[in-house]
Amino acid sequence: MEGASPGYSKVVELGLKTSQLSHIHILCVLQTGHTCSEREEGYPCYCDSVDDDKTSHLVFNITATTSVSQADIRLQVSHINKSQIFSETRSLPEIFEKTESIQINDLVPDTDSCFLKLNTSDDVINSCCHNMPQPCVSTIYRNGLKVASSDVCSSYQAREFSAWASIYKFTVSVCGDEHFVKPVTCIAEHGEHLSQNADESLDFPCRYTAAIFRLTIAILLLLLLMVLIQTSIIFHRLRDYCARKKEGTQSRNIHF
Repeated sequence: MEGASPGYSKVVELGLKTSQLSHIHILCVLQTGHTCSEREEGYPCYCDSVDDDKTSHLVFNITATTSVSQADIRLQVSHINKSQIFSETRSLPEIFEKTESIQINDLVPDTDSCFLKLNTSDDVINSCCHNMPQPCVSTIYRNGLKVASSDVCSSYQAREFSAWASIYKFTVSVCGDEHFVKPVTCIAEHGEHLSQNADESLDFPCRYTAAIFRLTIAILLLLLLMVLIQTSIIFHRLRDYCARKKEGTQSRNIHF
């Protein structure tokens, strides 16, 4: 917000008045006029420019929190002689508490991974970002392919007919920033492929890890077998070479 104050080289106070507050909140004190271009780094208020008629343009920056959500605000400039000037009134949009959590089927995962239990072949997976700054876009990926994307909430009708689990990735873009929220990755299976209890369901990653471990051991054993075969071949060739060399030496000795 910007307000213009008449006069030149004066000390003024900048205050904020909202529709929710009965008093003026003083933000800062400024020197207008010849020091207008001298801005203090990080200071919320500053003199932006001076017109030819020596009118100083004062600017303030303030972080809008939920306390001023949808409030009508204006800037009040008070001179040392108690005269006051008001800026135009502006209405703020609805302001939400900052959240960095994606809602998946109305639940917020505790971590950046989860396990989805889908009980039928047409379960709907919802991903939402209602409590984040707007505009936000929610996107769902299944096994690396984008399957749904929409403003605020996106939905995907899951059809898991394979015995293999699907990997779902949920992302959110806030004001075009795709890195505002950390993506959430979930493993999903349908009821006929789920274990009978929660402990067994949570054991799925363990079974997957065990299968990878067994496969790794099998590959290592195969490599070891190949090394042994190659060693055996080299040993036999070396033995044959030594035998032929020994026979040749004996033949030369007899001829002599």
